Amino acid sequence: MHQELENLVNNLISSGEITQRSRDLLMKKAEQLGVDAIDFELELEGRIARVKTKTSIPQTSIASSKDGALKKCPSCGAPSQAFATTCKDCGHEFREREASKTSTLLKQQLDELTSKETEAFNERVKNAKSFWEKSDIGCNPVMFQQNLLAKQESLIQQFPIPTTKEDILEFLTMSIPLSKKILPEKSFGFLPRPLGPVEQAQNRMSDVWLSKAKQVIMKARFSMKDDKKTLEEIEVYAKQLGI
Repeated sequence: MHQELENLVNNLISSGEITQRSRDLLMKKAEQLGVDAIDFELELEGRIARVKTKTSIPQTSIASSKDGALKKCPSCGAPSQAFATTCKDCGHEFREREASKTSTLLKQQLDELTSKETEAFNERVKNAKSFWEKSDIGCNPVMFQQNLLAKQESLIQQFPIPTTKEDILEFLTMSIPLSKKILPEKSFGFLPRPLGPVEQAQNRMSDVWLSKAKQVIMKARFSMKDDKKTLEEIEVYAKQLGI
């Protein structure tokens, strides 16, 4: 990103939420500096989405995902690693009262993001009067879908890794169908039909889910090496994901 634009974006983000007027001014400045409008808009929206994700995720969830984080055994009071499924001192099995809360929270944030962006897009299209307004990037359905997927991608990448057995298994279950790519269809038995921009964006998203699942599995393999039963379950998911 151009250094002058970088400074403007940083200042606006640090001062609070960027308004539509601020976005328009930034887009105009990018045009004056000769910066590609589409690339800049994608970068800007991605930056804003990352900031919103960091501020919306509970700090307790972030802290619990860090290496070396500890939790207290409710049975004997001994400290255990956040990823441990059983207490080394007394053998107590750690279970979440609210199972699969990590996956539920991620689904909720993705749904809220999609709903908010879709509502904003529909409002822009509705209010567009002239031909030029209707032809604007903000009213282009293909660009909207690509921008939405970019924001969803950022949210998933920034989301903390689950730490409990139930959450890990639920997250991997959710990741299997979402990590599958769209394959090109054959056209009359000859060359495969090229994927469109939306399909390509969806395949990028499946790469994000696969990458996140890989992080979860790598972390679990290291932190749950003493829990052979759970590791066996995780390896079944790893095989399905090709990890």
